[in-house]
Amino acid sequence: MTTEPKKEFLEAEPYVAIRQKVSMAEIPTVLPPLISEVFVWMAKQKIEQNGAAFFRYLSMDENSNLVVDVGVPTKAKVAGDNRIISSVFPEGEYAALTFTGDYKNLRQAHMLLEEWIKQNGYKERSVPDDGRLVGCRVEFYISDPGEEPDPEKWVTEVCVLVEKVQV
Repeated sequence: MTTEPKKEFLEAEPYVAIRQKVSMAEIPTVLPPLISEVFVWMAKQKIEQNGAAFFRYLSMDENSNLVVDVGVPTKAKVAGDNRIISSVFPEGEYAALTFTGDYKNLRQAHMLLEEWIKQNGYKERSVPDDGRLVGCRVEFYISDPGEEPDPEKWVTEVCVLVEKVQV
Protein backbone atom coordinates (compact mmCIF):
# COMPACT_ATOMS: atom_id res chain seq x y z
CA MET A 1 0.00 0.00 0.00
CA THR A 2 1.27 3.46 -0.89
CA THR A 3 -0.07 6.85 0.19
CA GLU A 4 -0.65 9.65 -2.28
CA PRO A 5 2.56 11.60 -2.91
CA LYS A 6 2.75 15.08 -1.41
CA LYS A 7 5.18 17.98 -1.19
CA GLU A 8 6.49 19.01 2.22
CA PHE A 9 9.11 21.43 3.51
CA LEU A 10 11.74 19.84 5.75
CA GLU A 11 14.26 21.68 7.92
CA ALA A 12 17.95 20.77 7.75
CA GLU A 13 18.61 17.78 10.01
CA PRO A 14 21.95 16.33 11.14
CA TYR A 15 22.77 12.65 10.93
CA VAL A 16 25.56 10.13 11.28
CA ALA A 17 26.12 7.40 8.72
CA ILE A 18 28.42 4.98 7.00
CA ARG A 19 28.97 5.92 3.34
CA GLN A 20 29.08 2.84 1.13
CA LYS A 21 29.43 2.18 -2.59
CA VAL A 22 27.27 -0.76 -3.74
CA SER A 23 25.70 -2.26 -6.81
CA MET A 24 21.90 -2.47 -6.96
CA ALA A 25 22.12 -6.23 -6.36
CA GLU A 26 24.21 -5.72 -3.19
CA ILE A 27 21.78 -3.33 -1.47
CA PRO A 28 19.76 -6.00 0.44
CA THR A 29 22.84 -7.81 1.77
CA VAL A 30 25.51 -5.12 2.22
CA LEU A 31 23.56 -2.11 3.52
CA PRO A 32 21.15 -3.38 6.25
CA PRO A 33 23.93 -4.63 8.60
CA LEU A 34 25.45 -1.14 8.55
CA ILE A 35 22.41 0.24 10.43
CA SER A 36 23.33 -1.85 13.48
CA GLU A 37 26.93 -0.68 13.23
CA VAL A 38 25.79 2.96 13.28
CA PHE A 39 23.55 2.33 16.32
CA VAL A 40 26.41 0.62 18.19
CA TRP A 41 28.71 3.58 17.45
CA MET A 42 26.01 6.05 18.59
CA ALA A 43 25.53 4.16 21.87
CA LYS A 44 29.29 4.21 22.58
CA GLN A 45 29.39 7.95 21.87
CA LYS A 46 26.15 8.57 23.85
CA ILE A 47 24.52 10.24 20.83
CA GLU A 48 20.72 10.55 20.77
CA GLN A 49 18.69 9.29 17.83
CA ASN A 50 16.23 11.79 16.32
CA GLY A 51 14.28 9.72 13.79
CA ALA A 52 14.17 6.50 11.84
CA ALA A 53 17.18 4.75 10.33
CA PHE A 54 17.57 5.47 6.62
CA PHE A 55 19.36 4.94 3.34
CA ARG A 56 20.21 8.23 1.57
CA TYR A 57 21.02 7.67 -2.09
CA LEU A 58 23.64 10.23 -3.13
CA SER A 59 24.69 9.20 -6.63
CA MET A 60 24.76 6.49 -9.28
CA ASP A 61 27.57 5.97 -11.77
CA GLU A 62 27.44 4.74 -15.38
CA ASN A 63 27.63 1.11 -14.17
CA SER A 64 24.64 1.54 -11.80
CA ASN A 65 26.85 1.51 -8.72
CA LEU A 66 25.37 3.68 -5.97
CA VAL A 67 26.90 5.79 -3.22
CA VAL A 68 24.63 5.50 -0.20
CA ASP A 69 24.68 6.92 3.33
CA VAL A 70 23.30 4.33 5.79
CA GLY A 71 22.49 6.24 8.93
CA VAL A 72 20.39 7.68 11.70
CA PRO A 73 19.24 11.29 12.31
CA THR A 74 20.71 12.90 15.44
CA LYS A 75 19.48 15.66 17.74
CA ALA A 76 22.65 17.70 17.13
CA LYS A 77 25.54 17.71 14.65
CA VAL A 78 28.36 15.57 16.00
CA ALA A 79 31.85 14.66 14.87
CA GLY A 80 32.33 11.39 13.03
CA ASP A 81 35.47 9.28 12.87
CA ASN A 82 37.32 7.20 10.26
CA ARG A 83 34.25 4.99 9.63
CA ILE A 84 31.27 7.15 10.64
CA ILE A 85 30.56 10.39 8.81
CA SER A 86 28.58 13.35 10.08
CA SER A 87 26.34 15.10 7.58
CA VAL A 88 23.06 17.01 7.23
CA PHE A 89 19.89 16.46 5.25
CA PRO A 90 19.46 19.65 3.23
CA GLU A 91 16.60 21.98 4.04
CA GLY A 92 14.04 22.30 1.29
CA GLU A 93 10.97 21.02 -0.50
CA TYR A 94 10.64 17.25 -0.65
CA ALA A 95 8.25 15.03 -2.58
CA ALA A 96 7.24 12.27 -0.18
CA LEU A 97 5.06 9.22 0.20
CA THR A 98 4.65 6.37 2.66
CA PHE A 99 4.93 2.77 1.49
CA THR A 100 3.70 -0.20 3.53
CA GLY A 101 5.05 -3.58 2.46
CA ASP A 102 8.13 -5.66 1.78
CA TYR A 103 11.28 -3.71 0.94
CA LYS A 104 11.66 -5.74 -2.27
CA ASN A 105 8.67 -3.76 -3.62
CA LEU A 106 10.05 -0.29 -2.81
CA ARG A 107 11.02 0.27 -6.44
CA GLN A 108 7.33 0.70 -7.30
CA ALA A 109 7.01 3.44 -4.66
CA HIS A 110 10.04 5.24 -6.13
CA MET A 111 8.58 5.01 -9.64
CA LEU A 112 5.23 6.41 -8.42
CA LEU A 113 7.02 9.29 -6.70
CA GLU A 114 9.14 10.01 -9.78
CA GLU A 115 5.99 10.19 -11.91
CA TRP A 116 4.34 12.57 -9.41
CA ILE A 117 7.46 14.77 -9.42
CA LYS A 118 7.38 15.08 -13.23
CA GLN A 119 3.61 15.61 -13.43
CA ASN A 120 3.76 18.40 -10.86
CA GLY A 121 6.53 20.42 -12.52
CA TYR A 122 9.42 19.40 -10.26
CA LYS A 123 12.78 17.73 -10.72
CA GLU A 124 15.23 16.19 -8.29
CA ARG A 125 17.56 18.76 -6.75
CA SER A 126 21.26 18.15 -6.19
CA VAL A 127 23.25 19.73 -3.36
CA PRO A 128 27.01 20.20 -2.78
CA ASP A 129 28.76 17.53 -0.69
CA ASP A 130 32.55 17.38 -0.34
CA GLY A 131 33.02 19.37 -3.54
CA ARG A 132 30.57 17.44 -5.72
CA LEU A 133 26.85 17.57 -6.36
CA VAL A 134 24.81 14.75 -4.87
CA GLY A 135 21.15 13.91 -4.62
CA CYS A 136 18.92 13.53 -1.63
CA ARG A 137 16.64 10.52 -2.17
CA VAL A 138 15.92 8.90 1.18
CA GLU A 139 14.17 5.80 2.49
CA PHE A 140 13.30 6.20 6.18
CA TYR A 141 12.60 2.80 7.73
CA ILE A 142 9.78 3.60 10.14
CA SER A 143 9.27 -0.06 11.04
CA ASP A 144 12.01 -2.18 12.58
CA PRO A 145 11.97 -5.66 10.98
CA GLY A 146 13.41 -6.98 14.26
CA GLU A 147 10.22 -5.88 16.02
CA GLU A 148 7.74 -6.45 13.15
CA PRO A 149 8.43 -9.81 11.48
CA ASP A 150 5.67 -9.48 8.84
CA PRO A 151 7.22 -7.73 5.77
CA GLU A 152 3.75 -6.72 4.56
CA LYS A 153 3.48 -4.43 7.63
CA TRP A 154 6.84 -2.69 7.20
CA VAL A 155 6.44 1.09 6.81
CA THR A 156 8.93 3.15 4.79
CA GLU A 157 8.80 6.86 4.02
CA VAL A 158 10.38 7.76 0.67
CA CYS A 159 11.47 11.40 0.25
CA VAL A 160 13.15 13.17 -2.66
CA LEU A 161 14.58 16.70 -2.50
CA VAL A 162 12.97 18.63 -5.37
CA GLU A 163 12.90 22.00 -7.08
CA LYS A 164 10.54 23.56 -9.61
CA VAL A 165 11.48 23.02 -13.25
CA GLN A 166 12.56 26.31 -14.86
CA VAL A 167 10.72 27.10 -18.09
